[in-house]
Amino acid sequence: MGERLTSEIASGAAAFGITLPDGALDLYNRYYELLTEKNAVMNLTAISGEAETARLHILDSLAVIAALNDNATNTAQEASLLRNNSKSAAPATSPLRGNKLSGKQMIDIGSGAGAPGLIIAIAQPELRVTLLESREKRAEFLSDTISALGLTNVIVAAARAEEYIKERRAELDLVTARGVARLNVLCELCLPFLRIGGLLAAHKAADTDGETEEAAIAARAVGGELQNDWEYTLPGGAEPRRIVVFSKTGETDRRYPRRWAAIQRAPLGAVGE
Repeated sequence: MGERLTSEIASGAAAFGITLPDGALDLYNRYYELLTEKNAVMNLTAISGEAETARLHILDSLAVIAALNDNATNTAQEASLLRNNSKSAAPATSPLRGNKLSGKQMIDIGSGAGAPGLIIAIAQPELRVTLLESREKRAEFLSDTISALGLTNVIVAAARAEEYIKERRAELDLVTARGVARLNVLCELCLPFLRIGGLLAAHKAADTDGETEEAAIAARAVGGELQNDWEYTLPGGAEPRRIVVFSKTGETDRRYPRRWAAIQRAPLGAVGE
């Protein structure tokens, strides 16, 4: 088991311009085994099988690293995997560019089965990662998996973002989120975690132009700016995907994020707001 998984990850990571650390492929294989075993008794993810897990779970998570690298654009364009489709004039001045994640702090909002946070933690062992997951059973799976893999750079917090912010406001360098909420809602939930100069990298489907416009307004309300909109294609897939990147440019008013009910009732950036 695992030969196809590790082969696809190795080739895909190389095409993204990412050099994986020693032992990473073994850890991804073990993660796949643990995920498959738990998914049989608990609905963690609809993604299954070595090929799908490699592409849609692991490489899709590693795309965050590629999107943050100064050199990722040219490297991945040559491999027909990634192209920079910047829709913002905001300067790329974040210290996270140029593959400088080592020693930084990251939080993954709504980690679920561990993508992208746990996947990135394996690829970047010197990055300190918090997996934020409010659902108790999923948080338990993440904690058990971290222990089984022997990872020392990852912790799990079983809480909601609008509650956990009290412990980590303006502390972090990178926030990630995949399949959690609309972009304008993510801006309110995520940007308050960032120190000035930090980045929010959010996975979205390709057809989210309306969301991006809303989110640009929401980001400004909480001290951020839309920085880049990256479009890429995974190996073996024709459907384009996106990672939308926001930068933290100013302080966030302490009234944000609001309670979840208030966010749902009147989301920032929505029509009429």
